Amino acid sequence: MYTMHRQAMKEEDLDWEVYHLIAADPTRDAGSLAAYLHCSPDDIRGSFGRLERALLIEREEGGRVHVLSVQEILLRCQARYSRDFPFVIEGGVIKAKDDREPGK
Repeated sequence: MYTMHRQAMKEEDLDWEVYHLIAADPTRDAGSLAAYLHCSPDDIRGSFGRLERALLIEREEGGRVHVLSVQEILLRCQARYSRDFPFVIEGGVIKAKDDREPGK
């Protein structure tokens, strides 16, 4: 299915593989993904960080991750970039924005 050898893989290729493997089986952790893709757990954690910054996945407690739905991606994007969006998302929790805090 999605098998490439790590030595020939660029970061974006690794991210693509990791994203699709997580989408297919959300129970995979960094260790099992690293073993499957023949790379280090640090490479996988780096991929998790890039995918999270791109608003494609969310890290959970215990080191697991899950793929965000289209609705979650849109909501997080709007919360991140819209100055007049009335909510913030912190740790997966949607909270009303406190208008008294500068920059929020």
